Amino acid sequence: MKSKTKFKAKKKKINVLRLALVGVVALVVVYFVISAVKIVNLNKERAEIEEQNKELKETVEDLNQQLEIINTDKYMEGLARKRLKLVRSNEILFILPDLRVNDKDETVAPTDMAMEEAQRLVDEKEAEEADKAKEEKSKDKSKDKDSKDKDKEEDNNG
Repeated sequence: MKSKTKFKAKKKKINVLRLALVGVVALVVVYFVISAVKIVNLNKERAEIEEQNKELKETVEDLNQQLEIINTDKYMEGLARKRLKLVRSNEILFILPDLRVNDKDETVAPTDMAMEEAQRLVDEKEAEEADKAKEEKSKDKSKDKDSKDKDKEEDNNG
């Protein structure tokens, strides 16, 4: 009987060791899984940041090209001629009163200005006519209503 109790005690000890070993292995596996998930997420984040970096480098390159163009004498001269109406010493600047420059720095011819003015007048005239038509309709409706009321009164009285 002693050997049976010894055997059972040994078996319990072995079961406890096995259980502890399984627990440690499970913890190690969980740790590796969590680490793998973190690595995958970090790789995705790195790819996104590399893409943003690429886009920003392209933007910087475009802006540097624009800066090179803007810093040229030819561009500055064109800008001064266009916006400030500057001329060289051997040139004469003619300013024509019928021309105007719109918001996009484009010259608009007198015919365009006349067409715009004519269209504006036509639009105003149409709006006035529409308002008059609405007033007449509302007057007609009120007259019809008044006449119906009078007819009802006459029917009631007569």
